[in-house]
Amino acid sequence: MDRAREIWRTGGAPDTVAAFEISACAVTNTEFATFTETTGYRTDAGRCGWSHVFVAFLPGPLRRVSPRIDRAPCWCAVEGAAWHVPEGPGSSLEDRWDHPVVHVSWNDAMALCAWSGDLLSTEPEWKYAARGGLTGNSPVAPLMHPRRRADQSEQGPASCQRRRPPPVVTTSGTRRPRSGSRRGLR
Repeated sequence: MDRAREIWRTGGAPDTVAAFEISACAVTNTEFATFTETTGYRTDAGRCGWSHVFVAFLPGPLRRVSPRIDRAPCWCAVEGAAWHVPEGPGSSLEDRWDHPVVHVSWNDAMALCAWSGDLLSTEPEWKYAARGGLTGNSPVAPLMHPRRRADQSEQGPASCQRRRPPPVVTTSGTRRPRSGSRRGLR
């Protein structure tokens, strides 16, 4: 087994990842808006009428009235929260159009991929990329090599704010999206 491509699951056997390609930046609000405006797609949160919001992002009054999740008390169920109103009614994407889109379910991500011609990464691929190619069973391995971990700040690297850079090959070889990708991953 090629240990260079192993991603260990806690308490389990390693997952291995074949060669793949992944974008250096998350899908932005601008890109997701283009998708929804072009297709008329409504997200799961939009259809359900609510979504979970991290409690620290909520204004005080909304924080007090929004129900908390028993097993995850840092999250509140907020009526009206969706990708375009991330903290619920009264919030907006002003000054956040280049931030990663939030309140997107697996179904929403798959619909976006079907439209754009991109591929959704598997869990082991995403974990491998988020760890910057580091392997092993330690969830803190990326913390030991901060320059190799995924940028998970809300603003992302400066290059992602201006334009989507070319895809990053995280293991040898590539897995390419279908031809005709609208996001330019060719």
